[in-house]
Amino acid sequence: MHPVWVVLIGFLVGTIGGFTGIGGGIIIVPALLLLGFSSQKAVGTSFLCVLLLSVSALFAHFRLENIDYKMGFFGHRCNYWRTDRGEDYRVGAY
Repeated sequence: MHPVWVVLIGFLVGTIGGFTGIGGGIIIVPALLLLGFSSQKAVGTSFLCVLLLSVSALFAHFRLENIDYKMGFFGHRCNYWRTDRGEDYRVGAY
C-alpha cells in the first residue's frame, strides 16, 4: 500500500479516536485490516498501541502526582480477595 494512504488512514483513525475517545478494536483493527494486515497482526499491533499509550499516560500521571498509591494497593487487594473467594462483584449481581 502506498505510504500516503497509510498516513491518511492513520490521521483519520487518530482524529476519530481523539474526538470520540474510542479506539483499539473498534477503529484501529479495521483500519489495519484495510491496510492489508492479517487479522492476528492487526490485533497484536492494536495491543501494542494500547500498551504504549497506557505506559505514556502512567508516566504523565506519575509526574503530575495524580496517583494514590494507597488506594491503588488497597483496591487491588480487595479485588484479589473477592475474586479469590469467588464472589461476584458485578453491578446488579445477586
